[in-house]
Amino acid sequence: MPRRLIDLYYGLTTSLWHSGLALPGRDNGDSVSIICFHGVHSPAMAAAARPPTSSVSLESFEANVRGVLRHYEIVSLSDAIRMLRGSLPWKRKRAVLTFDDSLKSTTALALPVLERMGATATVFVSTDAIEAGAPYWWLILDYAWYRPAKGRVTIPLPGGQAESFLTADPHSLTRLKAALRRMVAAEREATVSAVLDQLNLSRSEVERRSPYAQLMSWTDLKYALKSGFSVGSHTVTHPNLTTLTPAGARYEMAASKATIEARLSIECRHFCYPYGAYNHEVAALAAANRYEAAVTTRAPGRNPRGQHLFELNRYSAPAAENKLPFAMSGAESYSQRVKVKWRQQDHIKAMPV
Repeated sequence: MPRRLIDLYYGLTTSLWHSGLALPGRDNGDSVSIICFHGVHSPAMAAAARPPTSSVSLESFEANVRGVLRHYEIVSLSDAIRMLRGSLPWKRKRAVLTFDDSLKSTTALALPVLERMGATATVFVSTDAIEAGAPYWWLILDYAWYRPAKGRVTIPLPGGQAESFLTADPHSLTRLKAALRRMVAAEREATVSAVLDQLNLSRSEVERRSPYAQLMSWTDLKYALKSGFSVGSHTVTHPNLTTLTPAGARYEMAASKATIEARLSIECRHFCYPYGAYNHEVAALAAANRYEAAVTTRAPGRNPRGQHLFELNRYSAPAAENKLPFAMSGAESYSQRVKVKWRQQDHIKAMPV
């Protein structure tokens, strides 16, 4: 189906679901919706290199935020938390925008759009990445993976096995990233270096050439604060906190909070779990480290009154225009349930008697 027809379908269906009719799964406005973005890219960036799957085009970003604003008021994360806690009067149809990983595109591309729309957002930063200006490992791989013609790289996995991955193939890259997230930091960095060696690329070359690898500076973050954004912690080194000892997880939370407060002269109140990985122990540590709330990557991103403040749900921003308000309306989850039901009925019909 042509893209414009898909966008039209999303737009019309969203309006229908928000129209007030008693449709199944319709968002009645009785929850705070939190949205997660990562990178935003311009046409020039897309022409220079294939965008990462986590990045959305500037056109799609603007269309999706405009679509959200047709049905919701965008509020700060602080106000949303006060509403959820009951210390601020509850208001219906409120949404929150967040950006993970403090990519340069957030201030360079997304922030001017939000300023024009009068909207605010929260940026979650990993302080070591900001201090060193060193791109995250997955951004390195996102660029390097598509540089060669199709070939294979082989990496050792935990337990002594080795696995082969097809380069220039998005499914293989997804599998490789999943394997790397399970590794401890030193092992993961060594593996990324091994991949680059097999691709005949240097890390410095990738950092220099990739249009998606640039991170914000502390100066960028100060500008974002002046523009009405807020800044939260995404740890020091962006680890999977569930793989660390309690002392290690505590350090990641406490040290990042202290650095952000010292560098920006603010109180850092909000936390974001790297990779969305957390458990009850990690959530308890976030509360013990004087954060007010923490966000996950668990969808859908609705948060009703009484939601656990250290397990806040978020919608993941889609690449397609108008699909975000479509997902937030409840239409997407309803259509998925219908598809599952149809498949189950087809399976029953196909069973031998």
